Amino acid sequence: MPPVTVGVALSGGTAKTIAHIGVLEALEEAGIRVSCITGTSGGAIIGALYAAGFSIPELKALARGVRWNKLARLSFPRLGFLSNDTVHRFLTDLLGSRTFEQLRIPLAIVGTNLLTGDRAIFREGSVALAARVSSTIPHLFAPVEIGDDMYVDGGMVEFLPVATLRETFDPDVRVGVNLGLRGRLPRPRNFIQVSVVLGTVVARQTIRYNESLADVVVRPDTSLFHPFDLEASQGLIEVGYQGVVEELDALAAAIRRHEPSFEPKPLGSGGLRTGGDSQ
Repeated sequence: MPPVTVGVALSGGTAKTIAHIGVLEALEEAGIRVSCITGTSGGAIIGALYAAGFSIPELKALARGVRWNKLARLSFPRLGFLSNDTVHRFLTDLLGSRTFEQLRIPLAIVGTNLLTGDRAIFREGSVALAARVSSTIPHLFAPVEIGDDMYVDGGMVEFLPVATLRETFDPDVRVGVNLGLRGRLPRPRNFIQVSVVLGTVVARQTIRYNESLADVVVRPDTSLFHPFDLEASQGLIEVGYQGVVEELDALAAAIRRHEPSFEPKPLGSGGLRTGGDSQ
């Protein structure tokens, strides 16, 4: 019998997507091997780095050091408030010229075709470019032009890309990781935050459908974190890890439907443990 395949769909969530690192750490520790990944927006960036072979300690170190001045530059471009050239350089420095075919784990990244309104699924070519497209928040960043088309954040059409996971890879077990689309939205305090809140309103229109396609949905409690707080990496990683702890029984049950002998390894306290990579 071939080994069970487990696919993970990583949602958007701006800075909160750092919590995906804790999710991936917990899955590794539980002995659940990720067979394929789909990602939207910040989830596309984390998914791309993990699929490229970045280890959990490397991802934690990266999360500790990243700041908005490395990701955005005020330039008042014609079609956005900020230039995303710095995002492009940041991703290219990390991923180089890697193509999807060169990744350690199969990956699909979701973007939005601004001219047609359609979902765009990136499965070939530059991984850095696809991750940049998927994280291009409308109004805030200028759209990315590829050929005759223009692309923006994948969260406009599929915030939680479980449908893309099913259609592209069809793994035995589909795991959706949904960050922060619950309850009342935070009151925006400036133009940038209005753009993010509007994007969240749009994203909520597809979230229930995509959750219904997942075998298990992990919902880390990121409610105490601001969507732009990149300095809260340790706390976000901890709640991502805890999200898997809470769903471990459901994950094990889903895997046992295909591999009856599967038994997950016990999980600890995630980022709360002592160790240089979690400080």
